[in-house]
Amino acid sequence: MPERIQRKRTAGWRMPEGAIYVGRPSKWGNPIRITSERGRHCQMYRVHGSPLDLTGGPSYCDMATARHFAAWLFECDLLNGRYPNYPSLDEIRAELAGHDLACWCPPRRVSPNGSLCEINCHADVLLEIANSQDEQGSVTPDVVPRR
Repeated sequence: MPERIQRKRTAGWRMPEGAIYVGRPSKWGNPIRITSERGRHCQMYRVHGSPLDLTGGPSYCDMATARHFAAWLFECDLLNGRYPNYPSLDEIRAELAGHDLACWCPPRRVSPNGSLCEINCHADVLLEIANSQDEQGSVTPDVVPRR
């Protein structure tokens, strides 16, 4: 099963063969940017051709929470066609299916029972969409936005 790879700047690190970089400025780059506001909270902004470009979103007390909600918002927006300049669901499936995806976000946390915690990166969303489809090629229910 394809997985998300954390890209690193350490000496000697190489991206695994066949992995696709999905960070900015690639066409797969996250259309939501999170910025730290005076070190006290994190603010989300939509970028990448959204009609809501650069409008401030909600504020969060820490980066992990902001990442989680940014990934959720990306999934909702993508599945509802709110990014006119972003690749379509069909393009995501055609080009990313079967590949590991690399970005700068930290790995998903593991819960005490050993399962992965909720998504915290847009690459997690891309992995779900790229690798889950039914016979008709539509998104399966497990990628319906979380509430």
